[in-house]
Amino acid sequence: MEHQRVPRILVIDDEKQIVTLIFRLLKRIDPILEIEVSYNGLDAIQKIAAFQPHLVITDFNLPGCNGLAICQHIRNNPDTKNTKIMVVSSEPTEELFKCLVDLQIDTVLPKPFDNNTFTLVVKRIL
Repeated sequence: MEHQRVPRILVIDDEKQIVTLIFRLLKRIDPILEIEVSYNGLDAIQKIAAFQPHLVITDFNLPGCNGLAICQHIRNNPDTKNTKIMVVSSEPTEELFKCLVDLQIDTVLPKPFDNNTFTLVVKRIL
C-alpha cells in the first residue's frame, strides 16, 4: 500500500471566529488533516518554519506583520517557496491583487466567503 502524506495546513487570522470556522471546514474536508493556527503574523512566521505546512491560509490584515510580509517570507525561503497560499481578505484591493500576482499566490477569497466555495478551493489546492 502506498503511503500518502497527510497535508499540513496553517490557518492565520486575528479573528478567532474565522479561525474556528476555517478549522471546522477543513476537518469536514478530511478529518486527518494536520492543522495549526496562528492569530498574528509574527507567530505565524515561526510556525511556518517549525510546522512546514503544505498550505497556508492567511488573512491579509494581521497584527505583528501583515499577510503580504508572510507571503514574501514564504516565497523567499527555499524551504517553503513551493508552499500553497490562500489569502482571505475583507479588503481585496487592486494593490492587494497586484502583490499577490507578483508573489504567485494560489488563490484569494473575499471575506465573508461562501463555505462551499471555500471547500472547493481547498480541495483543488490540496
